[in-house]
Amino acid sequence: MDDHDEDIPLGLSKEQWMSMLDEVERRDAANRKRSETMKAKSAAKRAERLARPPANLDEAWARHADTCPHPAYSLAAQTWFRENLRFYFDGTFWRRERRYQTTNSGKGRRLRSLTYYGEDGRVVTTHEVGPNRRNDPDRDYGLPD
Repeated sequence: MDDHDEDIPLGLSKEQWMSMLDEVERRDAANRKRSETMKAKSAAKRAERLARPPANLDEAWARHADTCPHPAYSLAAQTWFRENLRFYFDGTFWRRERRYQTTNSGKGRRLRSLTYYGEDGRVVTTHEVGPNRRNDPDRDYGLPD
């Protein structure tokens, strides 16, 4: 008697059950193959991207961040980023600074700007958000000051 004989659901014959198991196994094999193919394509695309020099500061920062050996947002990763502030791009070392702004409700924060400071004195802002309602005089709808 086969291991699967005891697991046959009521109302199904052994042939139906074996056919269903074969179909499940076939689909699992196809999914594994598809997953391996997708991983290989992703790795090839990443290798191709990394073979080219970074096009801008944001991309250079992303590559620097990808070198962190720790899980994202972990305490170890935070410590690593504090110790590895600088990254190399366009002939100089840069550091990245994020500025946040309190949301209108005061319950959260949102990214206000990304500014890069080069050791050669250059300052580049790549992400700048305009003022929100709380600090925009043209949109003062009677909010308390």
